[in-house]
Amino acid sequence: MKKSRVLWVETNQTSETVGGSMVSLLETARYLCNEVDLHVLFHRCHVMQLQFEALGIPYHFFFSNHTAPITQPPLCKTPWHWKYVFALVRKLRPAIVHINTSPIHAIPWVFAKFLFGFRLVVHLRRDLKAYFWAEQFVLDNVDAVICVSQYVYQDLRRVSPRLPKTEVIYDGVRDDVLRDAKQSRLEAQSLLGLDSEYRWLVIVGRLVRWKGQYRALDAMPKWQAHFPECRLAIVGHTKDDQPYVNELQKKALALGNNVLLVPNGTNRPGLWYRAAFLVLHTSDIEPFGLTVAEAIACKRPLITCAKGGGPEILNHLGIGVISSPEAFEQDVLRLLLEKEYYQKIENEAVNSKYPWTYQNTATEILNTYKQIL
Repeated sequence: MKKSRVLWVETNQTSETVGGSMVSLLETARYLCNEVDLHVLFHRCHVMQLQFEALGIPYHFFFSNHTAPITQPPLCKTPWHWKYVFALVRKLRPAIVHINTSPIHAIPWVFAKFLFGFRLVVHLRRDLKAYFWAEQFVLDNVDAVICVSQYVYQDLRRVSPRLPKTEVIYDGVRDDVLRDAKQSRLEAQSLLGLDSEYRWLVIVGRLVRWKGQYRALDAMPKWQAHFPECRLAIVGHTKDDQPYVNELQKKALALGNNVLLVPNGTNRPGLWYRAAFLVLHTSDIEPFGLTVAEAIACKRPLITCAKGGGPEILNHLGIGVISSPEAFEQDVLRLLLEKEYYQKIENEAVNSKYPWTYQNTATEILNTYKQIL
């Protein structure tokens, strides 16, 4: 495909959150930028922007702040002002605008599409709950929808029977995670300073309430009473929900040295997965489930109580344990106490392979672009 100009709009509302959507954008961009003239628009200046700069990808943002270095002037001080949407499109003249995460943020872009004639893609990374009328309006006027899982696609079908071209495209796993996946469990524990005599239960993810880390903290006394050598490590970052982080810290303090709370420790998640006796995925709902994908790539046994993309991936590969919030405490305890059962789950993890890469993701996105141009 001749290099068409694509403007990828990241709707992440905070400047320091490095969640699944930002990871996917950066990793997919590494491949897309070789095939299209890619520009990235952030909601506000972001801690990851310098990584895009290193790839030579032009970026823009609407709203400046002081938590990340500003290397380009913001378009305005009021985020998502329609006037500046139109100004940017008039300046860049993209062939495609790709909205990441949420249809509600695509409303100004629908009107810009009418004026400037580009193709509009919405990349859904969550289930649809609020703003039904607005989301339906967007979905009626986009050229393609990309869903990160069948779970998101089925939810989309439930909400919107009138669908444009729709694809399910799974995310891959970052190269740095795959590199750390080559470490042995003892090597990973040594690099992280973990005591190898314990069996580490590991949770990796943003420290926000819907990620459900509190479930493990509440269950930890029971797990330890039956399996004294287990320890819990909660690894995440603290920029999104400080009251919840304070709650976690209080619970962890009450459990003493049995719990390791590692805020801002997700720069090398692969090491934490590799160090784990068991990876716990405690979320309520995960439209995709990056933790699940990374734990599989690192070949560690995993249990999830989330609805959504995580169980979908485990079912596809026939591995792991799919639980529920109500049964999670007891299902983890069974893995701790029943050696043959745990060994079966671990052997499945060791012999599995996560089947999707970000190169696959980029290729499928490019195919979508070709079909709508």
